[in-house]
Amino acid sequence: MALDIVESSNHTSYYIFSDSMSCLQALYHHKLERADLLQILEKCHALKVQGKTIEFCWVPSHVGIRGNERADCAAKAALQLPISTNIQIPYTDLKPTINTYFTRVWQNHWSQIQFNKLQTIKPIIGETKLKGLTFRRDEVVLHRARIGHTFLTHSYLLKRENAPDCSVCNCLLTVQHILIDCPNYQPIRAKYFATHNLHELFKRVHPLCVLNFLKEINLYNSF
Repeated sequence: MALDIVESSNHTSYYIFSDSMSCLQALYHHKLERADLLQILEKCHALKVQGKTIEFCWVPSHVGIRGNERADCAAKAALQLPISTNIQIPYTDLKPTINTYFTRVWQNHWSQIQFNKLQTIKPIIGETKLKGLTFRRDEVVLHRARIGHTFLTHSYLLKRENAPDCSVCNCLLTVQHILIDCPNYQPIRAKYFATHNLHELFKRVHPLCVLNFLKEINLYNSF
């Protein structure tokens, strides 16, 4: 509406005030994927070609500015107008709803998978963020520990050998056995963490504690 007024006016310089910081930032960064913003940017360009200068300014909302209050009243009055069936909704408005739907479908599928060994470590799907790590090798080791597949415990598959056993306990050597169960590492383990399952270990213990534990038992380079 403001640009329509600018278009029909004979002045050359204009200030358009808005209390929507998000909209002003989207215009400033030229978010061309949104159809409505693209129309505004195209109209601003056409007016600039005509020699008209337009500055967008942000004003705080609901602070007693008379012009801003009048704009709020006009916006509320517009809500009572009939909605046109010809309005085109930009596809970007549907992305949050689509993402929410597929995340829910994925979560339901993830929760219902039988014999899902990773579910105990990550019951809620989503991005895994490892805090406090600056080296790529540390990230690799910790991710391998989380999924339970390491060079030490699974290289036998590539070599066509028998699965490795713990030399102390005479049981299958697994990441859980190393990090949680093996009594041989208990004195060193107690220095860094005290948990009874992998879920608590990777959820509550700082990643560097896990890495330092693996380094002290000389298995860091074997993961």
